[in-house]
Amino acid sequence: MDVARFIDEIIAWFIGTKHQRDIKKLQPVIAAINSGEPEMPSLRSEDLKTRYA
Repeated sequence: MDVARFIDEIIAWFIGTKHQRDIKKLQPVIAAINSGEPEMPSLRSEDLKTRYA
């Protein structure tokens, strides 16, 4: 095994990969979007623009 790759794998094990860190950072945004989903069908187009713009 290449030494550089081995070191990269060790670092990724401790702090996660770039993709894992990005997903962890976006989880609160996704949760906020999903929490508003049940009321979406009842909102008019104008309400959506003012609420989510």
